[in-house]
Amino acid sequence: MFAAPTGEVAIERAVHADELLAAYRLVHDTFVDEGLIDASPSRLRVRACELSPSMATFVARSAGGVVGVMSVIGDSPELGLPSDPVFGRELGALRGRGRRVAEITNLAIAHEFRKTSVFLGLARAVLAWGMDLGFDDGFAAVSPKHGPYFERVLRFTPWGERRSYRLDADDPVRGFRLDLRGFEGALREVDRGLGERAALHAWFFTSNPFRGTSLSTSEAARAAFASEDVPARLRSEEAAPASGLRLRGPG
Repeated sequence: MFAAPTGEVAIERAVHADELLAAYRLVHDTFVDEGLIDASPSRLRVRACELSPSMATFVARSAGGVVGVMSVIGDSPELGLPSDPVFGRELGALRGRGRRVAEITNLAIAHEFRKTSVFLGLARAVLAWGMDLGFDDGFAAVSPKHGPYFERVLRFTPWGERRSYRLDADDPVRGFRLDLRGFEGALREVDRGLGERAALHAWFFTSNPFRGTSLSTSEAARAAFASEDVPARLRSEEAAPASGLRLRGPG
């Protein structure tokens, strides 16, 4: 999971419209290939949360292209969270305890980068954002085949039994929750078990370049959303067929 990818990879927050379009096209293409969504003529997956400046989308770039995406958005009275229609009871239980929840979404990694450190690089950027901004919990709706990775490596715990994310097709997911307040202690415990191979605490804390940067990147994102009218640009591109449309559907 710490294997270096072939070629140089840079991970950063996508702020400008063109960056976000590239990110959401990779999300669309990846989800279509995995049978999670139907193909769109625009090759874009844009929901209400993507139109909010509060959505923090991080990308991994290699050779000028986007090869990985992971987004995170905090709970709000206006939008709630993307998984509310499916895991509303479980998310409501956290809210009822007075806990602030952020949801991790839009996880897409190009096939040739899936057995490299790209996933963990995106994860440490997203979790740094959640910890910097004072959230209590991270939540993710995860395919059952990816659930063990979230549990064993990132120390998420199950928070919602298996169910379908879509009403019109079978799209099995499970809910997982990460206690961000106890995350550092949990990783220290994992590292104690790893002995000389211990690396997770350093990866997410002492050597994490994203810690302490979240306020400045959030301000930059809000400024770009206003100056570039990012929501209007995303809606416009979503309505237009993309060149090179991949017609593969679910399956």
